[in-house]
Amino acid sequence: MASIRLDNLVKRFSGGVEAVGGVSLDIADGEFVVLVGPSGCGKTTTLNMIAGLERPTAGDIWIGNDRVTDWEPGDRHLGMVFQSLALFPHLTVFHNIAFPLMIKHVSRDGIAARVSAVAATLRVTHLLSKRPATLSGGEAQRVALARTIIVKPSAFLMDEPLSSLDAKLRVEMRTELKRLHAQLGATFVYVTHDQAEAMTMADRIVVMDQGRIHQVGPPLTIYNDPTNRFVAGFFGVPAMNFIEGELREAAGGLVFQAPVLRLGLARTTGAGAGPAVLGVRPEHLRLADGGEGSSVTVSLIEPLGDETLVFLDYGGPASLVAKVAAEDAVAVGDRCQVVLRTDKLVFFDANGARIA
Repeated sequence: MASIRLDNLVKRFSGGVEAVGGVSLDIADGEFVVLVGPSGCGKTTTLNMIAGLERPTAGDIWIGNDRVTDWEPGDRHLGMVFQSLALFPHLTVFHNIAFPLMIKHVSRDGIAARVSAVAATLRVTHLLSKRPATLSGGEAQRVALARTIIVKPSAFLMDEPLSSLDAKLRVEMRTELKRLHAQLGATFVYVTHDQAEAMTMADRIVVMDQGRIHQVGPPLTIYNDPTNRFVAGFFGVPAMNFIEGELREAAGGLVFQAPVLRLGLARTTGAGAGPAVLGVRPEHLRLADGGEGSSVTVSLIEPLGDETLVFLDYGGPASLVAKVAAEDAVAVGDRCQVVLRTDKLVFFDANGARIA
């Protein structure tokens, strides 16, 4: 197994389009790192440069102690799993898994032993005599993983391998991948646009947008302590609420003034008067009874079974969303007040940067 280091990696395509703009990242040996971001953010291009499928315009790639920037893909000893599994339809599962060893002329007994061991690890032993057309989506995905594992790569690169599966299978395969990572102790670099996959599988998440890294950290740090408005808004279902307002000078500190609320704040380093945006997650909003003149009106309710999403009209550009207990009695048209968990609030300036 091996660590991976990216040093100021840049990729420009014809026409001057910069897909990746100066990405630097250290991935430890045995770490599960997820690159996440919206479509077109540069995550797949970054993965392809690690794999050698794309040549970087500038920068360096290190795998272990080797500078592999100019190496061919086959010399990097990496295992790749793509969204398209590319199983051979005319071969059995056994021969699909064995294929990388067959082209290396490994002995028949050696192939049989290694296929048996890998099939047991991925729990596909009972499928070895079947052909890909007879497999479910989850079974086919495990076969593709087995074919990658059998060559014992230095690291695994995965480009949205679960995106074609239905919701139930995606959840099952997330668990499978975490189990496999723990069992192999291998380095995993995983690309997705699905924040749930990133949150549930990663040791560290790398959040990208427009070819640049916005934040790197453990999942809960990314969720609870976002470095800017983009990261805050990308994570969370429903997304974080943003309330536009203004920070004003007040005796002993600052006041955040917005149409729906007025909050007194202690002054901190870097915070000053001016336009600001308050961010608060739906689970950190609480509804309180209110009479005439209450702050918000319930405009929509979405029951989810274990909880209910409540959409609140406060006269701003968008609704606020609150998560409340399923048993809470809330009806469309109710007027109420919003109570915020003040220890969970984050503030951003007009450019989206975090205010201390």
